[in-house]
Amino acid sequence: MRRCIVAALVTLATVCGCAGALDRLFPGANAKPVAPGDRITREQLIQRLGPPRSEIGLGGVSYLRFDSAAVALQDRRVLKAWRDSRTGRVYNLTVDAMKTAHRAGPVFVAAVSPMARESLEFRDACQYLWPVLSELGYEPTDDQELAQYVVSVGFGIASSSTLTETSYRPVFSYAPGEQAQFTATCIGCETVHGTLSTQGKVQTSYVPESRKRVSHMRFLDLRAVDAQDVREGRTPREAWTVRVQSSGPSDDLRLVLPVMVAAAWTRIGSQTEHQEAVRYADSTLRVRAVREAAQGMAKP
Repeated sequence: MRRCIVAALVTLATVCGCAGALDRLFPGANAKPVAPGDRITREQLIQRLGPPRSEIGLGGVSYLRFDSAAVALQDRRVLKAWRDSRTGRVYNLTVDAMKTAHRAGPVFVAAVSPMARESLEFRDACQYLWPVLSELGYEPTDDQELAQYVVSVGFGIASSSTLTETSYRPVFSYAPGEQAQFTATCIGCETVHGTLSTQGKVQTSYVPESRKRVSHMRFLDLRAVDAQDVREGRTPREAWTVRVQSSGPSDDLRLVLPVMVAAAWTRIGSQTEHQEAVRYADSTLRVRAVREAAQGMAKP
């Protein structure tokens, strides 16, 4: 009976063409569904799904992670909702940050030579970085005269290495037993001739198999310097620097860059005592927020 009701609801949603009807989330047995387009306040959302495990804001959007779902909420409207998933790619990263005493202010984002600021590659990278800088108080501007800092952005693949891994595959074989002729005699008995067989053995040998694994060292470097020093031709004083590195088999920077920006997010304008190791996944709330904010903004 329950299956029939569920099937009827799905059919009805399909026929009616309700937007996002099939994307509704059912976090618990007693919870009401949440779907893109729903008008709901943050407090009402918490009443439905319970207290959030984490919550962040980016680009005017609130991202909340609950036990079974993640929701993007803006102006009492659900923009997007995801089922909580433990699947997807996982990234190991290191983050190193330094700073001097400074105040957040407008920034002019520049590309590290030889990459041009007008290049599509750089503009694509800025999609992810722009909302994060704005959220932290470093509002990007295209007017260098208004900028308080110049933030240089460098990213790419620092090095690639090939590792050869050797494993050994077992091969089983059977060695039959040996046969021997024998003659038995005794006083007053006839002589008996026969054949004696020994038991066979299973033998195991190991065959080496080699496999090559390629690893790429991806990096994101951010460096903020005093814009007035740059305008006056002096050696610029640094305000803060952040370096993120990630090693892995993929050389697709467009895939990894949002993850590195998410890792830099909490370290921009701060100081780490040492190089920190972090682990992010595609389902990490900050990674989702960076990707969603990039999709919703105009390129600089």
